[in-house]
Amino acid sequence: SFQIAIAAFRTERRAQEVAAEVMALPVPASVRMDTTGTWFRVIAGPFSTRAAADQALESLSSAGYAGVRVAQVP
Repeated sequence: SFQIAIAAFRTERRAQEVAAEVMALPVPASVRMDTTGTWFRVIAGPFSTRAAADQALESLSSAGYAGVRVAQVP
């Protein structure tokens, strides 16, 4: 599967706000704590195919989310 790293924030509140904005696109999104326990990461996905992830990436780019990238989930 694939996922898209959208942003990282120090506060869970801000990460949840951005996740809600992404879900309104509509692109599935969630908030996860990073491995250091310092950052709340906003992740889109999972997507079963690269094509689905690329379509979501287009929606994110059109909405102004820059610097996002698709990654394959092991």
